[in-house]
Amino acid sequence: MGNERIQHIKSSNELKGDYILYWMQQSQRITFNYALNLGIILSNLHGIPLVVYFGLTEDYPDANQRHYKFMLEGLAYLKHKFVQMGIKFVIYRTSPEVGCIKLMQNASHLIMDTGYTRIQKIWKQTVVENALKISTLNILEVESDVMVPVRLASEKEEYAARTIRPKIIAQIEAYISKPKDIFPYYRSLHFEIKTDMEEIKAPMEMLDVLKLDRTVSLTNRFIGGEDEAIKAFHEFIHYRLPNYLQRNHPEFDYCSYLSPYLHFGHISPVKILYHIQKLLKTSPELEEPAQSFIEEVVVRRELAINFVNYNEHYDDFHYMTYAWAYDSMLMHKDDSRDYLYTLSEFEQYQTHDIYWNTAMKEMVHTGFMHTYMRMYWCKKIIEWSPDYETAYDIALYLNNKYFLDGRDPNSYAGIAWCFGKHDRAWTERPVFGKLRYMNANGLKRKFDIDKYVEKINALTEGD
Repeated sequence: MGNERIQHIKSSNELKGDYILYWMQQSQRITFNYALNLGIILSNLHGIPLVVYFGLTEDYPDANQRHYKFMLEGLAYLKHKFVQMGIKFVIYRTSPEVGCIKLMQNASHLIMDTGYTRIQKIWKQTVVENALKISTLNILEVESDVMVPVRLASEKEEYAARTIRPKIIAQIEAYISKPKDIFPYYRSLHFEIKTDMEEIKAPMEMLDVLKLDRTVSLTNRFIGGEDEAIKAFHEFIHYRLPNYLQRNHPEFDYCSYLSPYLHFGHISPVKILYHIQKLLKTSPELEEPAQSFIEEVVVRRELAINFVNYNEHYDDFHYMTYAWAYDSMLMHKDDSRDYLYTLSEFEQYQTHDIYWNTAMKEMVHTGFMHTYMRMYWCKKIIEWSPDYETAYDIALYLNNKYFLDGRDPNSYAGIAWCFGKHDRAWTERPVFGKLRYMNANGLKRKFDIDKYVEKINALTEGD
């Protein structure tokens, strides 16, 4: 493991504690999990059992039963795998930082994986503030869900893909190695933890028990879990990667479908790139589509994480984009709109545009929308809303409510992109000003949009 992924927040010369504690939140997987690997290494080194903890809160911002089902499927898989590894994995029904603070009182080391959204940072700050009061506790944070550690890729918010790309590409080779297989010498499976917290032993049973928002239907288009993520990845590289240069054709199935799994940490971008490189050694003819995919899963994804990490107002209309975009929107704020729709009309896909309605239908019923259609979807919300801030609020609300990969740096950056973020000024036009414009004729010109409509209607039939 590259030591650059590890931040030593606090070190102690005294080894005191009953176990090594790994607080798992962002990296919900076994393989290519550098935080878990570090926990096993420290357990073996000090002869202390490893305990892996996950805190299951019922009030994660904007999450509903659709998101929880996917996550619980992943946690159920982890319960099974950790038993096979002989490692104690506990899921407590509590806010993650609360459970961590209780468990770390008897730990020698606290290991945390890294998340970048506001709630994840608040949890971490609360934990660290309390952990620093324990004189003998060692505190370590491990970046396990990016190719290049964010702080090492750039020390500031980057302007666009062209500014962060050379910084990422220059460092990829240093971080692409496969972690060594490390097995715990000290089995902790039957280690007893005394606590007043409610332990969840059968994650899937909690779907009907937890106090969740149930206004959004469940979807079976995606099944959560590391095993499902690996299956989806292998299907992609063997059957769809050769056609990835046509990924902007939503009527076809050439995209990776990995975004929900990346969101929940069920698969690592390092694992993805490691196996892509192995594939290219035997299939060099895939170089061009593979590089196009790497641009999306590494450069663009880590540009989005850079945005969320360094811009604390990443989900606030007034701070998420550039001065030129705000100036342009201000200049065109009184432009007349040919169509205006309410949130309810958008949500029930009741606009005049069959293509937009189809994309929204896919989102509502399956928790997914093709990337190209996501851009069109958001651009039309801008065009059909009474003002730009209302459009932003509607897009963000629908994004977080229905997408399995909503509430994610990629989602926040994607919506901001429609308002000029990470983009450039375009030819001025009504309503959009200098923001990039998209229309239905462009869909017809670029691909068979009617075939996409047929595909989604067949996919959602009976739902």
